[in-house]
Amino acid sequence: MRWWVLLERELTVAARRPRLYGLRLGTAALAALLCGWKILTLQPTPGRASLATGLPLFHALADIALVYALLAGIFVTADLVSEERRNGTLSLLAITEVRLWHVIFAKTLASILAATVGLLAIVPTLGFPLLLGGVSPGEVLRTAGGILNALWFSLSAGLFASACSRQQSKAIFGAAALILGIAALIPGLTALGVASWVEPRTAAPILQRIAWVSPSYITHLAFDSSFSRQPVAYWTCLGVTHGLGWMFWIGSWILTALHWKEDPSHQRPPPRWLLRLGYTRWWKRRFQRRLEQNPIFAAAARARWPVYVFWGLVLLVTFNVIWLAWAMQKRPIAYSYHQRFAYALIFLNRVWVAVLAIRFFQEAKRTGASELLAISPLPDRTILRGHFRAILAYLSWPVLAIAGLHVLYVILRIQAMRGLPLRLPYYWEYYSVQAAGSFVNFLTDILAICLLGTALSLRIRHATVSVLLTVGTVFLLPLALRTLFPQSMNLLPPSTLQNWIQTLFPMLRVDIGVLYVVAQVLTWTLKNILICLGALWLLRPSIRLLWEAYSLQKE
Repeated sequence: MRWWVLLERELTVAARRPRLYGLRLGTAALAALLCGWKILTLQPTPGRASLATGLPLFHALADIALVYALLAGIFVTADLVSEERRNGTLSLLAITEVRLWHVIFAKTLASILAATVGLLAIVPTLGFPLLLGGVSPGEVLRTAGGILNALWFSLSAGLFASACSRQQSKAIFGAAALILGIAALIPGLTALGVASWVEPRTAAPILQRIAWVSPSYITHLAFDSSFSRQPVAYWTCLGVTHGLGWMFWIGSWILTALHWKEDPSHQRPPPRWLLRLGYTRWWKRRFQRRLEQNPIFAAAARARWPVYVFWGLVLLVTFNVIWLAWAMQKRPIAYSYHQRFAYALIFLNRVWVAVLAIRFFQEAKRTGASELLAISPLPDRTILRGHFRAILAYLSWPVLAIAGLHVLYVILRIQAMRGLPLRLPYYWEYYSVQAAGSFVNFLTDILAICLLGTALSLRIRHATVSVLLTVGTVFLLPLALRTLFPQSMNLLPPSTLQNWIQTLFPMLRVDIGVLYVVAQVLTWTLKNILICLGALWLLRPSIRLLWEAYSLQKE
């Protein structure tokens, strides 16, 4: 058996997945919608129409393609090797004439071809900026090369995370943490330290070199405005990203070789210190009480490692608050790094909540526990209540800590403004409303992700598809609409809201900037309420009927 036989098998399996065609259709529709909107809203200006329209449109399309390339490793290759290890097919390949590099090479090439299908759907829309003008052919070629290189890095990192773990939830979150960590989190933390402890004149060249090792800056360095000044930066970033991709690919090959002939029924026990981490006598007594109250609650909340993962994310949120409240005013030169750091951190939080929402039912399907639950005397309401109580047990204390960090943000911002000739009462009001709105958006996002993730995990077989649809519906698609079309996420104009307040409360005076924040929060909250209602409608059928349908589909 040769490697092309495995490649044909992987491509045949991928071609039978409806998500491949849905992904291609979704990316093409988003790019076409953006181009159509820009062209319809084009307002010609004598002598400046082409340059003012073609270049921003090309930047927006490049950002969409870059985000797609970075997220491909999370949802395409994050579960390739781990799925083979769980099903036991990896050890079956060891008794054939197939070599290890045949498996890794075939899976990598098949994933690259499958992910490139969605990326190529954006290519026809790149002709619109060229027709409108303001974009050079070299800029298009450099941007395309950087995006393909970022795709290679993302897929290799996802394959490496898949080889590190055999559990779906750990593999998906590990891939997200690895890709976003190298792309935005680690450069952001480095930029925070440099901007805080180094003088501005010395920090500027250091901050420029930090971007050279991050794939999230490859499109920015490919633009003519940056490439004409520092061509070395683009080629350095391209080379470093490509080298990291090969390093992760070789690492996945080595890790797969360690598990090449393992018994799928035998799982190596973790180290003794890891077994004892968190499993104290108090935890055992609490587990016994939960088991008596609701066995689903006890089973879904028995693992301890999700708690430590979320507290690690809370630590990153603490750095973000310090950056916003103190370092942003002292060192505004690191603004671009903070923007990518904040978006990556928010996305990572949402991915982790989605993983927790789908984890129990996906594991029940894989292990066969779903059939046992279907014939058990437990009512459907008890099963769902135990699942949601487990999520609440995992998220309650970290969410309270994040609420305290929002209060700390307001206090630090006001303390940083003392001594300046500003109206402090106005800024108290503005920052308080901003922090409260951010926390409300966070809470409603968690609620929507938990409900929608649970509903999709009961209906969809693959965990990666469930996570992608959940995070995409709740966070990615609304964020893209708010970024590309700012008026779309502001259904209630601030002026209308101000007229209502003056009519109902004539003595109350609220600034228009505060009302603008309130209008955005209300729109985002309304979006999450609609998603929650849709998720509750999906949860209407009983769990047993859904599992019976899943069993028939599996057969």
